[in-house]
Amino acid sequence: MGSTGCVFLPEDVIFEILMRLPVRSLLRFKSVCKSWYKLIKSSDFIYRHADKLDIKSKLGTFICQRHTLDQFFFLSGDESLDVFEDLGKPPCFNNKESDDSRGIMVASCHGIICIHDKKAKDIGLWNPATRQFRLLPKPLSNGNLHEDFVGFGLDVENKDYKVLLVTSYKQQGWTHKYPLDCARKVQIYSLNTDSWRWIDVDLPTHCPSLYDYKQGLYLNGNYFILGVDYCYPDVYSDLGILSFDFNNEIFRKFPAPAGSNVPGSRLTHLYSIGDKLACTKDRDCDFFEVWVLNDYNMKEESWATLYTIGPLWDRRVLNDYDMEESCDKLYSIGPLWDSPYNPPFASTRNGEFGLLMVADGMPIYNFATGQREDRNLGNVCNAEPYKESLVSIHARS
Repeated sequence: MGSTGCVFLPEDVIFEILMRLPVRSLLRFKSVCKSWYKLIKSSDFIYRHADKLDIKSKLGTFICQRHTLDQFFFLSGDESLDVFEDLGKPPCFNNKESDDSRGIMVASCHGIICIHDKKAKDIGLWNPATRQFRLLPKPLSNGNLHEDFVGFGLDVENKDYKVLLVTSYKQQGWTHKYPLDCARKVQIYSLNTDSWRWIDVDLPTHCPSLYDYKQGLYLNGNYFILGVDYCYPDVYSDLGILSFDFNNEIFRKFPAPAGSNVPGSRLTHLYSIGDKLACTKDRDCDFFEVWVLNDYNMKEESWATLYTIGPLWDRRVLNDYDMEESCDKLYSIGPLWDSPYNPPFASTRNGEFGLLMVADGMPIYNFATGQREDRNLGNVCNAEPYKESLVSIHARS
């Protein structure tokens, strides 16, 4: 204890205390003294704070995007996702009122949100906690653009945040949306160098994206996305899962869960449950199965079924054939959505609740009990697990 009666704590104790604080408090505490400012601004503190498990919410925190207005909000909670915080629009997208020019949330990594405007060809990084936003330099160009998709994540070994851009280029005489001879090129943006560069990499699929609103997700140093192979132009024959390793900058394709490519069955979304990759599989438009990947580093991936949701439509039984329409409802788990296909597209950290996509809200579905909690949250098109951080989106160079 000092002469003024103040208690002086060891530096390692101060470090651990500050590590537990939210970003809002840390931004204020930078002005307490020079040593705290230096500590909070240090790269070691920032990355360790970003990696620390979100303890504010037992179920985790989601950043969600509404479809029509490009507005974002946080959703979190302990027993249910009932804590709502409106974020509005990312700053640099505030002046974009046109419905055909809009930013799509690509991924969330260490509190940084990557947003892609396909029409304007703009890619932006946004840290809602620090209120930083910047548009990245324009990507490299090489031909007549047909279609592109964007991934985002962390090169863990080099502590470099990277943007992946895969572009398909039009060729003369095209008559199909996805021709078999589609020319694709891949480039990478590095936050450390603030620049784009081409990479020579094998892309083991014809088309790496089925949904504009949900392109993929970042998890454990990789960006995951659904991939499609075509047997004829515009007719796909095989659907698998692609991963892009941000450290080694290579793609890998591995099998989807069993039965994903049979008639009446398909994968719909990828998401995470805890630190594991998960997906939803549609069966005959009446059942959905939630699968989790236990180890994608093995030679043969180990998929396991967690839940089967359905039947989604009402089932009724006729009690008396002599009476007109004497029916009892046996059970009604759904419909879980309105129309068309809107399966679970995100899950809480513990895998207990799924977020559903419907026309006028985002119901929360309890996988274990089958109970559904309707939420009037607007037309939500995307939701990503979120952990706030102090990580800067400005170039390191």
